[in-house]
Amino acid sequence: MFINSRTNQTSYISKLSDLMYELLVHPGDAKERLLNNETKIKYILSFPVPESIKPIKRRILENLFNEKVSDPNDLIEINDFKFLFNNKRKATAAKIIKDLNSLLSSMKEYKDQTDV
Repeated sequence: MFINSRTNQTSYISKLSDLMYELLVHPGDAKERLLNNETKIKYILSFPVPESIKPIKRRILENLFNEKVSDPNDLIEINDFKFLFNNKRKATAAKIIKDLNSLLSSMKEYKDQTDV
């Protein structure tokens, strides 16, 4: 179950927003920017998301691991982040960044709906 506290949602969105800023404006190609933000990405992916947002998180994880993910809210340990990107194409890295941005947009929308 996703953390329903507004404070926790706000914190999660803030951290995801900071990550997106770094992924979009920092130098380097998509793979380099993802690798440089390993800690933040691991943090973002460690939190469960609401049911309606699971497909986005599932896409991110499947692009990272190159395999199907049954429940994206299951605890997934990412030990060797650099290894995951050894054989990734830059286009796949760009898809992951796009999906992280979709995750941010969806989380903001979810929070706005639950704040009412």
